[in-house]
Amino acid sequence: PIELSTIRLNIRNLGIPVFYYGGMKDSFIPPALIRETAEKLDIPFVLFENSGHEGFYSEPLLRLNL
Repeated sequence: PIELSTIRLNIRNLGIPVFYYGGMKDSFIPPALIRETAEKLDIPFVLFENSGHEGFYSEPLLRLNL
C-alpha cells in the first residue's frame, strides 16, 4: 500500500498547487476523513457546508476557478 508520507513527498515534489476539498454532506467519504487526510498530507483543504460527494458539480467556487 502507498503511505501518506510518500504521497505528501510526491505532492511537494510536483511543485504545483493541490486543491483538496470535500462536502460536509458527503455520505461516501466522511468529512472527518477528508480533514484527517489533509492534515496528514499537510495540504490546504476546504469542506463545503452544503455539498455532498459531487462538490465539483454543485459548488460555483470550484466551477469558476478551474
